Amino acid sequence: MFFAHSAGNSGNKPDVPAGAYNILAVGATDDKNTISIGDESVATFSAWGGTTDGRKKPDVVAPGVSITSSSNSNGWVTVSGTSFSAPHAAAMAALLRNKYSTADYLELKARLIAGDSRLTRSWDSKWGWAYIDGYNSYWSTGVYSGSVTHKKTWTTQVYLPGGATQTFALVWDREMLSETQIKGFSDLDLALTCPSRSDASASYVDNVEKVQLTLYPGQTCTLGVNGYNVPPSIGTQYFRVVGFTFY
Repeated sequence: MFFAHSAGNSGNKPDVPAGAYNILAVGATDDKNTISIGDESVATFSAWGGTTDGRKKPDVVAPGVSITSSSNSNGWVTVSGTSFSAPHAAAMAALLRNKYSTADYLELKARLIAGDSRLTRSWDSKWGWAYIDGYNSYWSTGVYSGSVTHKKTWTTQVYLPGGATQTFALVWDREMLSETQIKGFSDLDLALTCPSRSDASASYVDNVEKVQLTLYPGQTCTLGVNGYNVPPSIGTQYFRVVGFTFY
């Protein structure tokens, strides 16, 4: 199940359960009620990261200032908060699932992260991994499902068009036996290796990695996921990688 949760409105660390590994934690932006994204900023109240144990949350941000919504006392109301940002992300995931009927929650999460409207490579403590963009996530057509065991590497060949910015997002689960029992956590790394340049992302505490390159001329590259540490309790770690090409 795809689970998006508001990051919180404390202007500090993400709320519980927004810091949980397997959910999509959503912060809030102020879109200034304009079409352009050039004037947007992260809302001052939006919780930012990372978590107290050093993980990268929030995952993404979405509009959350002066949002018009239906009122429980009839009519309409204009409100602000990350509680109005998370529904943006959940609704976008639902639209993507309607188009890509076989997409699971890992793919949907990776699509939202890869389709960043700001085309940033690295996580930011306020913006997260991405400012969600339905068009970019819709056209994130490089989708890979795979698995790795301890110290083994999954690879595939990908072509990066010349002059285009290519982003890949890797996501996987912290495995659970129940709501309170942890099966284990795998440390996976993501690498994009090309003849002229390379990029890699390796965190030992997060279950999201992201790489990005802009090359000229176009090149055939190797996309790889390494099972740097897959504990025996898990054995085989399944993952999804989604790529977006911006021309």
